[in-house]
Amino acid sequence: MELLSKTLVAAVIIIVVFSAAYYLFKHVFSSTLTESQAISLVKQDILKSSPNALLNVTNVTNSSSGGWNIVMSVIFNATTPCPSYYAYVFNYPQYGFVYRVQNTYVNNCQISGFNSSQSFLISSFPAAIVRSYELGISNVSRFINTYGYSNMNVSANFLKSFKVYNQTYQNVWLVRYSASTANYSVYVVLQQQNGTYVLTYNEPNAQK
Repeated sequence: MELLSKTLVAAVIIIVVFSAAYYLFKHVFSSTLTESQAISLVKQDILKSSPNALLNVTNVTNSSSGGWNIVMSVIFNATTPCPSYYAYVFNYPQYGFVYRVQNTYVNNCQISGFNSSQSFLISSFPAAIVRSYELGISNVSRFINTYGYSNMNVSANFLKSFKVYNQTYQNVWLVRYSASTANYSVYVVLQQQNGTYVLTYNEPNAQK
């Protein structure tokens, strides 16, 4: 019985010591961690598992715990026909690298909130890429089937004014599909408003 009591006392002492050490470490670490250090550590953690992710910090504020609230846009598979685009929120170091998804903009090849029957503004390049892919444009589908989905390199640029075939278009997205083994690229022009399809055309790649 005496041995059991001593064991319980020892266990309680260990728990108290470790709890105090953890509390002290967390609060001292929080108070000395700068904004740039917190951002760098959070970015490093994401890039460890997703080295090609595109990260952009959009807001940083002091948290009530003495650390930092970090809002970050995160884009995965940015150059594929189906990128994913989120806004993550971190309270670091209070909750470590555990994040809360503040917004899901694009996921599973779908644009969040998009409805073709309602007014919608395509405001990001991942949404423009997904829109161009989900339309099932024959020229795009043929290019992907020929050169392989995994070999695609897709990009999208917003243009206030764009002229092609002697026609000028305002406020459009120009989406380009290319592949290292292809000697040409496929271009898709979409209106920013509702992602309405305008046209597609092929263009030879510049000779290296």
